[in-house]
Amino acid sequence: MSPRLPPPTRGPIGLFSAQITAKYSWVQFLSIFIVVCGLSAIGLTDFTIAVDNEGWISRGTLIAKRSTQYWILNENVEKLGLTEDNEALWQKLLAEEQPNFSDDPTVVEEDVDDNAEAAAEGRARNLLNLPQPSRQLSNARRLAENPTEMVCETDLFLESSIMDESFHIAPLWKTTNGQSIFEPSVVQAICEAELNTMQVLYDNDLCVKDCVDETKCLAPYSVVYFARVQVQDYTSNLTCSDLSTTWSSVRASVEAELVTCVEDIKDTYTADGTFEYPDSCPAGFYTSLLQETYDATQVSDVTLSIFPTVWNGEDTVETWYDLLPDLDRGNAAVIEGAYDNERESLATYYTDTAVQSDMILAMGSGVITTLAILLHTRSPWVTLIGLLQIILSFPLSYFFYTFVFGLNFFPFLNFIGVFVVFALGADDVFVAMDKWKNARLDYPTATTSQIASTALPDAAGAMLLTTTTTAVAFFATAICPVAPLKCFAIFVGLLIVFDYLLCCLLVFPALCIYDKANLKSARNEKRNFCCSLTCKKPDPDAISTSGKEVPPNDSAHAAHVTMDDEENNSLIRRILLGYYNIFHKLRWIILIVCLAGTVVSGIYAARLELPQDSEVRLLGEDVEFEQAWFRRKDLLVTTLDKSSGSPQALCWGVTPADTGNYF
Repeated sequence: MSPRLPPPTRGPIGLFSAQITAKYSWVQFLSIFIVVCGLSAIGLTDFTIAVDNEGWISRGTLIAKRSTQYWILNENVEKLGLTEDNEALWQKLLAEEQPNFSDDPTVVEEDVDDNAEAAAEGRARNLLNLPQPSRQLSNARRLAENPTEMVCETDLFLESSIMDESFHIAPLWKTTNGQSIFEPSVVQAICEAELNTMQVLYDNDLCVKDCVDETKCLAPYSVVYFARVQVQDYTSNLTCSDLSTTWSSVRASVEAELVTCVEDIKDTYTADGTFEYPDSCPAGFYTSLLQETYDATQVSDVTLSIFPTVWNGEDTVETWYDLLPDLDRGNAAVIEGAYDNERESLATYYTDTAVQSDMILAMGSGVITTLAILLHTRSPWVTLIGLLQIILSFPLSYFFYTFVFGLNFFPFLNFIGVFVVFALGADDVFVAMDKWKNARLDYPTATTSQIASTALPDAAGAMLLTTTTTAVAFFATAICPVAPLKCFAIFVGLLIVFDYLLCCLLVFPALCIYDKANLKSARNEKRNFCCSLTCKKPDPDAISTSGKEVPPNDSAHAAHVTMDDEENNSLIRRILLGYYNIFHKLRWIILIVCLAGTVVSGIYAARLELPQDSEVRLLGEDVEFEQAWFRRKDLLVTTLDKSSGSPQALCWGVTPADTGNYF
């Protein structure tokens, strides 16, 4: 019987590179490993992640440059607009580049009064934005005519510390059975929930203290406050139960006034800053109390409570989030409360936390991928190098992303590439290992160099096709003007390319080392557990001797697995063959089902409604913060704010350090 030798490789380049890899396996492996680690270390010296969203949409565009000027002025608007001695600041803004977005992290470390800064936010915003009368003009000003009546609330509302600030905690209440929020039982339930929440805020020093009694929090603006005004309970002496009873006696007349009030507001509302509440509106009324459709339906099942809270910087959001389980959401049989504030601080914190926890899932996927590689290759050595190839592709890609492409904006979205590279990296290892095993099974007496000349070019060619198509798809996405998507596309494209290169430069020599170790252990009739998990002792008759080929004997042919030899098929191959036989028999039925499914999917896709607005929502409708957003958008105050149009600001003469142009 004649020897079975591998056929020569198709190209001289593939033959030469495969032979060099087989001959100098350790030299190539260690050299490439040291170079990659060095480049990765250089790249990670300045590794920063931009978790913030400011400027994401417009970076790299003309609007980004204008927007950064706006942010600079907005940062300094209090000193510029509310003081007379501002010439030195103007000169500084005109002559020196100013940090903006998150360009200078030291800005947030300045010793400033966060609460005072937040309290001035509304006044500062009005200097740059168009007026928003629906939030600035509260009908509570009618109470100011009698300074003995609800002094704390009246002063606070008139100063816009509640009505015009977006950081105050503001639960959205929705009745569970469609009742009106003016039902006495609903008013009582909200009242009791507010008292419990006020106590939690007081215990954690998060509320504005009552100016008369500092042992309690200032009561929120809500339907409860509105009801107390109507029954003239200005000192809040009535319990929630008594308030409910008293309110029921005046409810009908007040609701009749509210219908007329809402109609008049819609008829007379203007966005030019001259709007005032009509005389038909009851004292203490504010447009956050009810839904926009109240004048037509005379029922509102959603309302808002605004708690006067203290802002102690960004840490306040984390404190609020930790206290969420303690906040009262009301009697579930009557109402359901959903907590957040106007700027959606809790929703943003929840989203950021979820993104960070997703990285744990990425680590979990890495563990699963590692086990899959180990089970498939049955080699701890190949598994280790395959995992190393996947991990090193990330810092190596970041090196080229930063130092070669010059991109210093690294959004958190780029971390999704971890999932992509783990999947493709494992696939590359599977392809390389299968090509090597098949070559060794077909030519059991061949040398490592001969197997490498056959298996490695085939594996490199197969992987190149999938790598090219996937990488091109991501790089093509880089034409998108949205900065995070563009950065994501470029970075993941680099991940795919370098994962392929590292597979050729690290996994290929690792396979040669793996094969040489197996041949050596076979000659010595020893098991090599580092390179193989198999418990079967290698057969020395099935391997080649150094320098010459040996004709295959019975033992070698017994190890040769073919598609027709069902007894020697591996478990995976037997499973795949079983699937193939089933699908082959049912191929026409499967084709018809697929075509029918395509038609049905197309019909349903054509019926999908277009988005009603440009809001991008990240959370599911079962999440509390998303429920708060959905309820808020139905309120009259939200409708009026939207009808006022988009604010415009003209800025000139200021040079931003961060123009948003990272491309």
